[in-house]
Amino acid sequence: MAKRSIFSTALVFLFIAGLSVVASGQMVKKQVLASVPYVPQGLRGKVPDDARINVELAARKQALQMCVSAMPDAKRKLIDKLSAEIDANIMDVVPQVQVLNETVNRDRKLIEISATVFVDVAKIDTMIAKSSSGAERKPMVLVFVARKVTTLTKSDGMKEQFVKKSVNEKELQKAGGSAEGVGVDSTKENMVVTMSGGKKVEKADIATMQTESVGAVDAAVNEVFTLAGYECADANDVDGLNVAAFREDYGVGDDIKSETRREAIKVLLGAGAGFFGTGTMDVGMPRRNEVNGLVTVDVTVNAKIINISKKIPATVASVGGEVFAGDGPSADVAKQNALLMAARATAGKMVDILRDKGL
Repeated sequence: MAKRSIFSTALVFLFIAGLSVVASGQMVKKQVLASVPYVPQGLRGKVPDDARINVELAARKQALQMCVSAMPDAKRKLIDKLSAEIDANIMDVVPQVQVLNETVNRDRKLIEISATVFVDVAKIDTMIAKSSSGAERKPMVLVFVARKVTTLTKSDGMKEQFVKKSVNEKELQKAGGSAEGVGVDSTKENMVVTMSGGKKVEKADIATMQTESVGAVDAAVNEVFTLAGYECADANDVDGLNVAAFREDYGVGDDIKSETRREAIKVLLGAGAGFFGTGTMDVGMPRRNEVNGLVTVDVTVNAKIINISKKIPATVASVGGEVFAGDGPSADVAKQNALLMAARATAGKMVDILRDKGL
């Protein structure tokens, strides 16, 4: 039976590494200081009741601004477009203010508070999703590959090979693993480094990469993109798309070969797609987290989405060189946590960029 193409209004993804997308919203807590002027009432200069209402409103707006300022550029642009709606619903967007201290400066006629303020970013995400829900979704396919270095060939010919083994503590010490702090206990799997060849130097001339699949994050991809208003389907349903070619190309370089790209574009255009995304998620070596004692693994993400419907393909969204660290009791758990964190954050930025452009 021939594979079917799902391109009615679907957003199709192939995630060899499993790229997860925008994280669902949550409450963000901010500590703020806010003040507003007031007009004294009566002979005793009483602080009017609305002054306290106004200073709490100022605290809400300040907390919201602090929250928004820490967001990626694309999301800030989307929020700017919704500023009037957000302002009209400020009590829902910033639902809680816990006043810790209040000071009344009668000379300057100011009331000031310090407060813990809670911003509902889930509400903001919902408002963004609703504002773009009527937009026509152009079909696209994203191909991401997770990679890790297996061998580094140094400039003087020295080679470092990285092999995961189950070893006891004595073997780990002999291999030098405990000195790196990547072993949690004698029952965990650890990365053992073996070296051969010449004198060790800092710069590597050749890196041999191993590409791998991480299917556990696929569910997160579908969940978050669905919440963002996109339909997700398995890219393996796109007949003729050579999945293995991407894995092979990214195993030896940081981009796919021109032949692989041309063939993929031809297949995707034939299936009705308008956009094509590629990227890598590079998994670093595990190390000991000196703060919590767990194993930490870094993942570096590079990704872009190209408009293939034009004669000259143009990049419409990109995220490059961002590093995300994941912790866990073992290297495998830390790696998976790092991949999930990197996937959600990176995909979230991509969604915001596409929404900002009306795509």
